[in-house]
Amino acid sequence: MNEKVTEEHFPIGDVKPSTIVKIMLCLFIGCLSTFFAEVLSGSAPLWYLDLSGYILILPLYMLHLLLLLNLAMRSKRTSIPQLYLWGIFFALYESWITKVLWFAYPNAQSAQFGLFFGIAWGEFIMLVFFFHPIFSFIIPILVFQLFAISNQSESDDLKTIIFPSHVKFMIKNKKVAFFIILAILLSVCFIPISLGFNIFAVFLATVGNIIIILFLYFLCKVVTKNKREVFSIYSLRLGKLGLTLVIISIIVLYVFTFFFLLPERLPTTFIPYLIIICFYLFIISMIIVSKPVNEINIDINNSEKILKIRELILCLGIWAFIAIIMCFTPVLASVVGVLTYLTMMVVGCIIFGLILYSTIKERIINK
Repeated sequence: MNEKVTEEHFPIGDVKPSTIVKIMLCLFIGCLSTFFAEVLSGSAPLWYLDLSGYILILPLYMLHLLLLLNLAMRSKRTSIPQLYLWGIFFALYESWITKVLWFAYPNAQSAQFGLFFGIAWGEFIMLVFFFHPIFSFIIPILVFQLFAISNQSESDDLKTIIFPSHVKFMIKNKKVAFFIILAILLSVCFIPISLGFNIFAVFLATVGNIIIILFLYFLCKVVTKNKREVFSIYSLRLGKLGLTLVIISIIVLYVFTFFFLLPERLPTTFIPYLIIICFYLFIISMIIVSKPVNEINIDINNSEKILKIRELILCLGIWAFIAIIMCFTPVLASVVGVLTYLTMMVVGCIIFGLILYSTIKERIINK
């Protein structure tokens, strides 16, 4: 990342957030990441009723998102394709922490499609190429910015609130509508399946998590009431102390879980470790190859029809309603779930290939 970049790449406002504001905003986006990753996937839909949700699951998602988002901002690689690459780093925790990429999902006895040089390649494609980059990282960041926009007046300059390059992914048009509908359809079956089609548990998982998100949003509005402009994506940029604490926390998390969480699933040969390390290096090279984004030079038309929070809440309500209805159609939910999973794997490979191609192509053209 040797290009000369300065703070002028970002249209950051003059008002700085207080410590309490930063904490609340970090907690909010951490819960969003937990929701879109663990709840929509059905992995831990009732995380907020379990102590491990507060000492492992929420910190895991919040810390990863904050670290990678801060690295993206510091390196000026903040476009959606670049966030996808950063999100791949997010996904690779599934090797060192959960051991999924080296063995299988926690409740499984073996990899879904077998191992390839010690790598559960089916789980790898699903989690690394599709799910975590999009649902754990990109979508929470976009949704956070939608909440931030809703906290502003129509006359406020959105360039100091969000990444201008992200606006086209938040505008009400056919492409965005298609993606929202697709996201609902892709995720609506996993919660009923994981909770054994227990309608009460599904209700708690869907409605309960939506209430948590709205409650945290309300608290963020309260703490930023007198300085609405600090409810901003740029307020998540941490100083040296904050970033140091995040890095130390992540190191502790990795060391503890590596040795004490399912240690029997660790590879017994060096090759699986080497493959993951080499993949880290490959993604780092792709991020370096990508061009920095000068967000301040990207114009935003405040009259653009950006999604409203009430519309987002409506979508979440529809998602919850369909998930509850799926409890009465277990066969349909199971079939759709399997087809959805396979679709995600195929789409993940396509997205990964397209982003690598566009990244390399852009570098060659602009060289």
